[in-house]
Amino acid sequence: MLKKYFPLFITGIVILIGLIFYLLTPKEPALPPATPTPSTQTPTITYSGPTIPIPPYLPTYQIIPTDLSLFGQQLATTLNLDPHPQSSSLWTKNEVSLNLIPANHTLAISYFRPLISQPGIDVSAAITAAQQLAVDLGLNNVTLDQENILLTSNVPDYINLSPQDNLPPQSAQRIIIPFHFQLNDIPVYYHHQLQGDMNIILNSQNQPLKISFSPPPSQTSNLGNVPTKSPTLALPNVYLHPEALFVRDTAAPQATLSQFQSLDLSQGGWEYRQDKAGTKIIPYYHFYGNGILTDDTQVAVELIVPAI
Repeated sequence: MLKKYFPLFITGIVILIGLIFYLLTPKEPALPPATPTPSTQTPTITYSGPTIPIPPYLPTYQIIPTDLSLFGQQLATTLNLDPHPQSSSLWTKNEVSLNLIPANHTLAISYFRPLISQPGIDVSAAITAAQQLAVDLGLNNVTLDQENILLTSNVPDYINLSPQDNLPPQSAQRIIIPFHFQLNDIPVYYHHQLQGDMNIILNSQNQPLKISFSPPPSQTSNLGNVPTKSPTLALPNVYLHPEALFVRDTAAPQATLSQFQSLDLSQGGWEYRQDKAGTKIIPYYHFYGNGILTDDTQVAVELIVPAI
């Protein structure tokens, strides 16, 4: 009987030993399926300007953003405005309205006045009027950004305007006066925007047409010093922050980083800005120069990238 089943027994032993060896033998790991990498245009970026006098170490700051809704309610009280019955972010009375814009953490005060087509701006008087408006709103810790004052016609959109678009004072119908909030007497800009933290638009009679601003942080605390990078090491950050590229040229106002062959930056400086999350204030480089688009068009550009 045993002799009859002995060959089957031996066969089972052999199969079992083979299975054990198979399980214990190392195998080449299976490769995941290849994922195609999207091809993107990577422009060459160079800085050829003078040395930027940035300290080797600079402090960074933690901030607690101002409660936009509470700030808006307090400002509405100051302006004697009434809540809008259909919106919790809008207050109005007569020709004045206050609107909260949570997506940008900004407020906008609009004054609905008859259009004044008569040109002629007294820049000095307009600055004085704008500074008094800031004081009246309780925004005392601001500094004038005189270099970026804009003199324009009665155009509705100021987003893509820059000082190169300025009209002569005698031809202008409106003036846009930018201000920046300060931290320890140092101007602080908001993330990657070029406009001021507060922009006051006046007509030729120095009457306010619109005041838009991001309220200053409610609290700040020093996080200590951090080492800064040279422009050569900082510029690659633009690939992580493509929104840092600005085209200041009507030839291609909406061009993105991937549409450039090269960027030649010939001027630069550093400044403090709030980061995108709005929780820190850190040093940034601000570069100016020219870019060559993929169709060989040359345009004026600005780049804003973290300096740490």
